[in-house]
Amino acid sequence: MALEDMREDIVENDPVMRSEDCIEEEKTWLWWHHFRSLCDYNKRIAL
Repeated sequence: MALEDMREDIVENDPVMRSEDCIEEEKTWLWWHHFRSLCDYNKRIAL
């Protein structure tokens, strides 16, 4: 995994600061983006 893909707040399960006007779809997209980043964008992970 590349160094820039490693995020301590995700690995340690620390909350990420976001504004309260973030809609649910955006939160879901951010979760998916962070999850795929941790998996180094493995193509086997799909919906």
